[in-house]
Amino acid sequence: MELTSAARPVLLILGAAVASWLLFMMGIYSELFVEQVYSASGEWIGQDPAVSPSTYIFFVAITVFAVAAVIAQRRAIKERVHQGVDHRPSRAAHRFSTLSII
Repeated sequence: MELTSAARPVLLILGAAVASWLLFMMGIYSELFVEQVYSASGEWIGQDPAVSPSTYIFFVAITVFAVAAVIAQRRAIKERVHQGVDHRPSRAAHRFSTLSII
């Protein structure tokens, strides 16, 4: 099966979605190692470490998907201009990449 140039932006977005999902799962998993700190009377003081690493992992996951969506949209627009406005696969790739940015 040959990979068409209109399918590449779609595959880029889907691959980025899988990578983002894996990063979100790593962020959730890292929350298991954050310890809640309580005072002697049982009041919640905070957590150790003070800043959870999952916050930054979530930001990386969002950034990976956003950057991939922008790159895919640029490629889809270039392909649509090259193939013509009425070329259905390139139009579908352009619409899917625009939807992924939203």
